[in-house]
Amino acid sequence: MTKLYVAMGVYSEMCNQAADHPAVEVCGLLGGLWKPYDRAAFGQQVVAIPNVAAQPEVTFLMESRAQIQAMTSFAKAGLDIIGIFHSHPQGMDRPSETDIRECAYPDVVYLIVCPAMYAEWDADRPPTVFGMVATAWRIKNGEASAVTLVVSE
Repeated sequence: MTKLYVAMGVYSEMCNQAADHPAVEVCGLLGGLWKPYDRAAFGQQVVAIPNVAAQPEVTFLMESRAQIQAMTSFAKAGLDIIGIFHSHPQGMDRPSETDIRECAYPDVVYLIVCPAMYAEWDADRPPTVFGMVATAWRIKNGEASAVTLVVSE
């Protein structure tokens, strides 16, 4: 897949979660639809999940009951789990070594939300919302590759 499309409301919700909790990594799931022949996914719904990691300032672990509830909700709505989002409060707009090492779902897109001042800007960067920006990645076999994130109205 080369592109992930999300509506501005979904994108804003992820950025808002990160902005509201600047000292810890926030996390959650993105539900939507895969279009494998178009090499694209369409994010339609985001659900924030409590981070229960022992050191939430530097890592995330989704609370299992809330994660299962979100997955069940997506399934009932006919949506796939197409993404996992989390924030990097102190920067780095790409997956960390820990993110790559602990990747448990290689078939989803990983979205990293960070303060815009830490992002490495390029021409295709999504908009800054609440002082935050997100990037999208596929993580497989110990390698992270960028996915184009398209934010639409």
